[in-house]
Amino acid sequence: MKVQTHNENVMVSHFEQGVTPGPFYDSLIRNPVKFFSVIRRKVVVHINIEEAVLARNSGSHSRLTKLREAGKTSRPMKVNETST
Repeated sequence: MKVQTHNENVMVSHFEQGVTPGPFYDSLIRNPVKFFSVIRRKVVVHINIEEAVLARNSGSHSRLTKLREAGKTSRPMKVNETST
């Protein structure tokens, strides 16, 4: 979206209206910002976190799945289960 102003309040407001619900949106609600430059820094941080989590989950998930298929590890017990 193009904004025809350099007013920080207007730019921040327009940006916030376009954000979909999720961790980044929650962060903006909990810690409101007044400057667009702060939003840009927050965006970079959240993108890096998302990418790290995805990379970690995809790598560890595939390793864990291979170990389970090979019978080298068991599934975790549910909270209500007891071992016999």
